[in-house]
Amino acid sequence: MGIKKSDQFMVFGEAGTVILKKIETPAIKKTFDEIAKPLQQAAKQAGLSREDVKKAIKDVRNAA
Repeated sequence: MGIKKSDQFMVFGEAGTVILKKIETPAIKKTFDEIAKPLQQAAKQAGLSREDVKKAIKDVRNAA
């Protein structure tokens, strides 16, 4: 069944029967590292430095 310790379930009961329904976590709940890794690799390949990223963030925040 592929049950892990961290899995969550909804519990239903009816007429002496207990049903456990596994709650699937949506893709939105990926960890920050899972989301950021491809972006970090792309920035590295493009030759961006941390200072370049900091400046871009500052520029966008000031433009709003």
